Amino acid sequence: FEMYGYDFEATDRVAKELRAELMKVKGVSEVRISRSDYQPEIQVDFDREKLARHGLNLSTAATYLRNRINGSVMSYYREDGDEYNIRVRYDRQFRESLEDIANITIYNQMGQGIKIRDVGQVKEASTTPDITRKDRERYVTISGTVGAGYALSDLVEQTKVEMAKIPMPQGFMWQIGGT
Repeated sequence: FEMYGYDFEATDRVAKELRAELMKVKGVSEVRISRSDYQPEIQVDFDREKLARHGLNLSTAATYLRNRINGSVMSYYREDGDEYNIRVRYDRQFRESLEDIANITIYNQMGQGIKIRDVGQVKEASTTPDITRKDRERYVTISGTVGAGYALSDLVEQTKVEMAKIPMPQGFMWQIGGT
């Protein structure tokens, strides 16, 4: 089944309901939702006023922070015709937790060190999963495997009955897809 809709939360909710209903249908197994899980991430929301008071701007602060965490290429190492980046960054133990990120020091043009916590808020969030589109519409697929001895047409009809039980949010639609 292909389910079309814009709202991630509503799509996730309906996809999980449909998955649960499909798992009840005899002859259907390995029911999957195509959308990947949300991944945790650390976000820093910089306060532009605080940055300005410390002689920084958003671009400079973000670049300093990115270089401390991801590293920046400072030189190259060449051996046997191959070239390798030499990347300098904070050691893993100093960049793993929210507190570690908040304690990272960045410098303004006067050489003054400012902690991230003094110019922004560090928080944990989740990244949105991959967005898949078809005909310019966001969609997610809910699919399963047809068991041996079962007719696909019968399972599709049973699934349509189950699908009718699930209230669809306004602006959402579904259709049968796959092979």
